[in-house]
Amino acid sequence: MDIESSSISSTTPFMNMTPREMVTHLASSNAVVVFSSSDCCFSTVAKNLLFSLAVGPTIIELDRHASGSAILAALCQLSGETRQPLPAVFVGGKLLGGVEILLAKHINGALIPLLKEAGALWLWLFILFFSCFSACSRKKHINILYVRFLQKNIYIICKICNATLLFRISGN
Repeated sequence: MDIESSSISSTTPFMNMTPREMVTHLASSNAVVVFSSSDCCFSTVAKNLLFSLAVGPTIIELDRHASGSAILAALCQLSGETRQPLPAVFVGGKLLGGVEILLAKHINGALIPLLKEAGALWLWLFILFFSCFSACSRKKHINILYVRFLQKNIYIICKICNATLLFRISGN
């Protein structure tokens, strides 16, 4: 099964960019980018790990892209690798690496903070919202929750009983 959260075709405005410029632009304008090959099992593992963490990466399948081989050469230059550097995972505009580094960071607990810092993880907010929603639903307060963002705080408030849950966003 081919899973893509989004893909970039060769008919986009990227046609006027060099492959290296395209890679740099995509990496800097998206929280998570995966340069992949649709028939690469390592790419599939990387994409599935990100999907399982509720990350919606921008995925560029190089074997389906008109400039795929040129982009691959640019990735080799950026990574300093002479072998095929797929998948190439960028987080927060920086080259993280391939599936080995992605899995290692996940296992040692460093991946989630990187994804949060890049703005790639928002599912936790929806989980909090719906857990608060179900708590107020038991009081028959349905569809009345709202969310307020103030500085590094998130407030989830019931408009009827005024119950408020405060979540502080940690970070630098």
